[in-house]
Amino acid sequence: MSRVDTGSAAPSHLRTTIDTPERLRHVMRAGFTFSDQQFEVISAPLKPAVVIAGAGSGKTTVMAARVVYLVATGQVAADQVLGLTFTTKAANELATKVRGALQDAGLLTRRGARSPVQAAGPTDDLAAAAEPEEPTVATYNAYAASLLTEHGLRIGHEPDTRVVADASRYQLAARAIARHTGHVELLSDHPETVIGYVLALDGAMSEHLVSPDRLREFQ
Repeated sequence: MSRVDTGSAAPSHLRTTIDTPERLRHVMRAGFTFSDQQFEVISAPLKPAVVIAGAGSGKTTVMAARVVYLVATGQVAADQVLGLTFTTKAANELATKVRGALQDAGLLTRRGARSPVQAAGPTDDLAAAAEPEEPTVATYNAYAASLLTEHGLRIGHEPDTRVVADASRYQLAARAIARHTGHVELLSDHPETVIGYVLALDGAMSEHLVSPDRLREFQ
């Protein structure tokens, strides 16, 4: 899943027209041509959309091509792209794909390469100015944690506040279950199973913004 935030468009002389899958292949210097369905997704307007595709259908590659398309056509800058996934592995894969696609298209300076600005002088200011601004790709939890660190004070949280990780959630649930001394009915007596139930309930309540009090009223 990805989200693209837009800002000021690139100057007209920096924009590239990409109106066919063959043109996109040329811009990306790819060894294949995207299908018409894939190109329809890649070139879709900047508005919310849902794309449903099975495993191995090239979702990550299409997402990377989407970023290239938007940056090359001047609709967004590279640092205005936000990609969010559920796992660290998926985030790393998406970040690698997006960065590589932008580099191949000549839209992002390769790491370690000297840009024309850097070649003009050895000063740190020039080097900093030449540092490419890349898309942000992260897991939902990691991005939420970064928002909390940067803007937590706006809602009354200290900057060192951290989002609870999955391992910590498991430990908290296990601790709460181990310390419970009340009567339990219609629930497994297998600790790991109960922990799974508690975590699933917690996740569902968070996603649907349901408080414990409201849940008790429903029961």
